[in-house]
Amino acid sequence: MNPTLLSRNEFESKSFQRTNGQCIIPWCEKDAVDAHHIIERELWDNGGYYLQNAANVCSTHHYDAEEDYIPPQAFWDWHNVTPHTPSGYGIHIDKWGNNFNHPPNQFTQLDIGHLPFSSDWSGSENDFQELSRLTELPLILIPLESSTLEFKTIEQQTYLTDSSELPLAAYNHTYDVWLSWPETTGAMRQIQEVQYDEEYEFYTDLREHVAKLDHGNGVLIRAKYPFHHSQFLDRLALY
Repeated sequence: MNPTLLSRNEFESKSFQRTNGQCIIPWCEKDAVDAHHIIERELWDNGGYYLQNAANVCSTHHYDAEEDYIPPQAFWDWHNVTPHTPSGYGIHIDKWGNNFNHPPNQFTQLDIGHLPFSSDWSGSENDFQELSRLTELPLILIPLESSTLEFKTIEQQTYLTDSSELPLAAYNHTYDVWLSWPETTGAMRQIQEVQYDEEYEFYTDLREHVAKLDHGNGVLIRAKYPFHHSQFLDRLALY
């Protein structure tokens, strides 16, 4: 069945009805203030006013969605809808229609980059040369139980984990998206949440935090928000 094109008012009212007016972000308790276009309206020849293209968001998460800190795939997952995109576009795109790389059929050990002030930073291709990729994102700092990370598939669910076998990240194969931190593990690990609006703050405050958390095996820094698989090396870092 083809999706139904709605009027602008229907677009908002029908979207809000799905969550009783609450923000769709799973851990957010605020009221929604807008029906966010999951894929930018200018990419559609009719404005994209389809229910499958709507996401109820509070003002904070609307800003983050517009900045592409939360990918379309996460909103399709949270609203449990079949992705609907403009003519000529696939489902592996960001809000503005930029293509993501297609996820691999099988996972391999990815080389997660180190922060510039990490003792293991070597200047390799995947190491962070600067920190703009993490600026303004809510970040989760996780002390590691071992320095070796690996992918494990359990009951058709893929996880990134260390020796504790508690998940550091969990992969949704349906939407090709790594789940948000609250959806991944809840309160099973000792963590600290931070967010920096300026890059220089990473070199002062974050450096201090990770040094205190490190038990000798390093610290994983990951985005709190979900991210598409092709963003994996932009949304995780090691200290």
